[in-house]
Amino acid sequence: MNEEIQFDLDRETEENLRAGLNAEDARNEARKAFGSVLRAEESVREAWGWSWLECISQDLRHALRSMRKNTGFTLAVILSIGIGVGANSAMFSVMNGVLLQPIEFRDSGRLVQVWEHPTGGVNGRAQGSGPDFSDFRDQNTSFEHLTAVLPAFTFPVSGAGDPIVARCAAFSPEFFDVFGIQPMIGGVYVPAEYQDGSNSVLLSYGFWQRQFGGDPQILGRRLDVNHEPQVVIGVMPPTHDLFSSVDLFLTFVPDYAWAVQRGNKFLDIVGRLRPGITLARAQEEMQAIYRRMPGVGSCRDS
Repeated sequence: MNEEIQFDLDRETEENLRAGLNAEDARNEARKAFGSVLRAEESVREAWGWSWLECISQDLRHALRSMRKNTGFTLAVILSIGIGVGANSAMFSVMNGVLLQPIEFRDSGRLVQVWEHPTGGVNGRAQGSGPDFSDFRDQNTSFEHLTAVLPAFTFPVSGAGDPIVARCAAFSPEFFDVFGIQPMIGGVYVPAEYQDGSNSVLLSYGFWQRQFGGDPQILGRRLDVNHEPQVVIGVMPPTHDLFSSVDLFLTFVPDYAWAVQRGNKFLDIVGRLRPGITLARAQEEMQAIYRRMPGVGSCRDS
């Protein structure tokens, strides 16, 4: 480009000399006729499409000079960026594990939820009652285990900082076998606690972290749950999808008055299929059991 510009200037100068101008005037007139050399160079660079590279180079040189002049500010900015990148990486790891990646229960493809369709159609899904669950559990041959879960209720809790209202779920003893999970700290309820009520409590991982700061000495801690003294016997592992909002995992006592009425359909019923049993085979059997239930008749299915 410089050679082309110089060639044009020299040719214009020679024409001016032939016109009778002296050497200095000839060069000055050539420059006037050509115009701004810098503007010509910029136009050519823009036409070539590489001007952005030169701008970046200039900006980088300017930035480096400014950083050398303000060393303290530069270090603070670098530290802030480093902390920000680290925090975002950590948050993505958490979000990826908690939200983007589904939790993997043992053989999750064999987990099945049982719904009732009292009207005989697929749009009228209903939960099961305590007696429904007992019949399904005792009469089926398709499931290794079947559990009943009372999925969402609240209890006042004190002894974990300020008094709060905790979100609770209650379940039958087969819960751990169905989902294939165990407390990450401590143990589970003993069988008698599912019949007579429990003075123990299992915490969710999130509740343990929020209310107790992940205290490893949590076992044996006393809480008042629904105005009853309870002792912490364990902490459940993170369960981010099915039980993400649960604070306390409690026992479901099937002999309570509200639990023995067949019309009180408030339970989620979940089972683990036996190996080799298809969903269609299990559904056929559960429909037959449902039709035999008192007061159901042959017009309904499950």
